Amino acid sequence: MIQKSIKIALRRLMTLKAYSFINIGGLAVAISVCLAIFFYVHFHLSFDKQIPDGENTYRLITRYGQGAYSTNTFASFDEVLSALPQVLSHTTCYDNHHIEDVFAGAKKIKVNNALFAKPSFLDFFGIKMIRGEKTALDKPNAILVTPGFASKLFPDSDPIEQTVMLRSLRQTGIV
Repeated sequence: MIQKSIKIALRRLMTLKAYSFINIGGLAVAISVCLAIFFYVHFHLSFDKQIPDGENTYRLITRYGQGAYSTNTFASFDEVLSALPQVLSHTTCYDNHHIEDVFAGAKKIKVNNALFAKPSFLDFFGIKMIRGEKTALDKPNAILVTPGFASKLFPDSDPIEQTVMLRSLRQTGIV
C-alpha cells in the first residue's frame, strides 16, 4: 500500500515539474527562514544567563572612530552611574590595549585576549577566584590569570606573587 502511494506521488511530481519545483522550493525557503529566525532569537536570548540577576543587566559600549573617542574615561562612568539611584552596581572593563606578549623571566608568551577591569568586575559577574584574594586586585599593576595561562607562565612554580611584564603595541596613525 505504501509503495503504491509513493509511486503515485513520484509520477505526479514528474508530470507537474514546475508546480512541484515551486512547492518544494517554497517549502525549503520557508524552513530556512524559520530556522534563521529561531537561531537569531536563540542567540539573543542566550546572553547573560551565567550572570547573577542577568535580566537586569545592561551593557554600555563606547566606540571610537575617526581617531576620537566618543566618551572621556572610565572615571566618568563611575561618577555618573554612582549618582543614579536606579543603578545598584556597575563595573567597567576595557579590552583594546594591544597587549601582544607577556614575559615571565626569560619566557615570552603570545597573548590573544587581555581584559583590563576593575576589582568590582569579579563580584558583578559572580566570578569565583580559585586562588588568591580579591583584595590583591586593588593594588596597582596586579593581574588575574586563568589556570591555563598561569601554567604556561609558571609551569613549575606557584603563580601567586610572581612578576610578569606586558608588552603593549600601540597602533600609529588615525584609523
